[in-house]
Amino acid sequence: MTNILATYTPAETHLILHESNAWVKDLLKFTMMDLVLKQVLVTKEVSRKPHPKDRARLYIYILAGKNYGTYRPLPHEKIFLRAFDKSPSIEILFRHYVIMCVQNARGEKHFVQELMKAAPNLKPLFKSTLLGFLFGTLKLTDQGESIQQELNKTIQYYNDTLPTLIQQDPKVALERIVEIGGNIFLLSNLDFSLLKKFDHALVAEIQRLSTAGKYAPDGWTWFEFEIYLDMFDSVFDAYEAAADNSSGCDSACNSCGGCGGCD
Repeated sequence: MTNILATYTPAETHLILHESNAWVKDLLKFTMMDLVLKQVLVTKEVSRKPHPKDRARLYIYILAGKNYGTYRPLPHEKIFLRAFDKSPSIEILFRHYVIMCVQNARGEKHFVQELMKAAPNLKPLFKSTLLGFLFGTLKLTDQGESIQQELNKTIQYYNDTLPTLIQQDPKVALERIVEIGGNIFLLSNLDFSLLKKFDHALVAEIQRLSTAGKYAPDGWTWFEFEIYLDMFDSVFDAYEAAADNSSGCDSACNSCGGCGGCD
């Protein structure tokens, strides 16, 4: 029996579960983390000094991963890959990359209504009404409500069982993680500190269980994902605050598509 969480990306799952209450920041964040987990995107850390007299700082760049060339992105994922479609070898500073993707999303209404909701996987699950399109509200169809209930039960099952499995039976826990893929980021009871204890085992087991190394690039750790989730939130919030204050974001954001050579 197919695990229902394997049917949807984490952003799709989140949208079905929360409907109009799904925040675009979370939809974008879960999409980016899922693409990193799938190795469609990868990260690169570089330590360098902004100035010879300064202390070394760590810079994180986003690059096209080894699965980028063969991956077939969904409409809502394409905005994360647009820069690499134009230049596959480009390296983009994490902060610039997040801002670029936020701009590519063109607002919550466009991202949800035109990119996510209109996708074949989700279209039957949401009602299409003029008022909903105009005001950006979402309402599930009967089929959508049935899927929502099943997703809620499945998420709750993993919330209840996975933390214990990680401590008592790591091998089975790893199999469960592979089953749900990027939807692991949606679990409310997941303690990253538990996962850190099994970083090496997680990497080895996920690589063994996954087809053609679909998940877990070499050197990958849960600690990095915890950092990336926090970094995404910080960059998004700062960008939104600057936009709200009309503080001239445009000049800072025009460089987002560049090589990432500036900080």
